[in-house]
Amino acid sequence: MAKVETHRKALLGVSRYDKEGQIVGEITQADVEDNLQRLARRNKSNYQTINLLMRMLIWRWENDYRWYEAELCYDLFGDLLLIQRWGGLGNHLHGQKTEIVSDIFTGVAKLHAIDRQRRKRKNPYHRLE
Repeated sequence: MAKVETHRKALLGVSRYDKEGQIVGEITQADVEDNLQRLARRNKSNYQTINLLMRMLIWRWENDYRWYEAELCYDLFGDLLLIQRWGGLGNHLHGQKTEIVSDIFTGVAKLHAIDRQRRKRKNPYHRLE
């Protein structure tokens, strides 16, 4: 239960996006509780509900020379993926790493771990909103 509480707190403050990709606010405690209650009532993961929540989880960081992006999304088989992309701002060099994540809470925890790692670098990255 402590793990659920930790991940529940991790979702708070994440930007919320509309269908066009514009920021319309932040996730509140009520939003998190509402989504968790709906999923618990159904006793299974509803693809559409989770997919709506996933639109909010694309984070991007930049420093003077480089960019880094992390995204939580579903593939066509219904697996939850953490996609990490990076590259240079002044060139076309880039890379990508994809890994399967067991659930949304683990994915959000990994996003926060990446955020901490980006901010600790010698030339720190700044998260873009």
